[in-house]
Amino acid sequence: MKAARASYIAGANGTSNVLAGMHYGIPVYGTMAHSYIMFFNTETEAFRAFAKTFPQNSTLLIDTYDDLTGAQNATTIAKEMEKHGQKLHAVRLDSGDLLTISKQVRKILDKNGLQYVRIFASGDLDEYKIAELEEHGAKIDAYGVGTRMSTSIDRPYVDAVYKLSGKEENHTFVPAMKLSKGKITLPGRKQIFRQKDKNRKCVRDIIGLEHEKIEGEPLLIKVIENGKMVHNMPSLEDVRKNCLRNLAELPEEYKKLKNAPLYPVELSSQLKKIKKQLTRRITTQEHKAN
Repeated sequence: MKAARASYIAGANGTSNVLAGMHYGIPVYGTMAHSYIMFFNTETEAFRAFAKTFPQNSTLLIDTYDDLTGAQNATTIAKEMEKHGQKLHAVRLDSGDLLTISKQVRKILDKNGLQYVRIFASGDLDEYKIAELEEHGAKIDAYGVGTRMSTSIDRPYVDAVYKLSGKEENHTFVPAMKLSKGKITLPGRKQIFRQKDKNRKCVRDIIGLEHEKIEGEPLLIKVIENGKMVHNMPSLEDVRKNCLRNLAELPEEYKKLKNAPLYPVELSSQLKKIKKQLTRRITTQEHKAN
């Protein structure tokens, strides 16, 4: 459920998770399972039943037995649908050499006057596999990504530890920080300021203190105060639009899959000053205590 929501925010067109579609209002897309086709005596019979049920939006899974035979069977169904004023939406590939198979299937469809039928691909895809397929001219119109979008292949877990950035003493906020090697934290209540050029493209982010006056757009807002919500939460569509706007404003060089430079994130002069002062104070206190 949450994976479907997060994927939609990040730019996916929709989800095959029907419950997530109902709960969040996300557009629902899908094809059929291999088990659906295997339930019928023949692949063509399965295709025909599916097209009858979904005449306006049928995508036929053609690799349960053989991709090219499946493409021929899908062609038969597409021609039957045309006689009823309907159109087959797409065929789906889910295994094998997607680059080669997609080109072969495209030829079969085009040869039968089905240029309008799209080719949809799935099967353990990620951004790297998709980029490689596109680079080599795969005849694929859309991609379905599941496992590698909703699970972390490269890092199975994310360290998250609660740390204090400050505390209140006598009604006064006192900054705090951790100095362990490799785990140094930033003290104080902070704000992030995003600076952009004249074309509204992101240039850098500056991490500063909450009340600093720094050029740029402040990104953090208060959501909870004293245990109560103090901010009207945006709708899912608003969150998605904001995410896509942020991505559009990020220069292309930072979005490269390979050898992308690090986006500049800097500390403000005031935050550097407090960090230096607090480091000196904590170090001195620990030295005296020891």
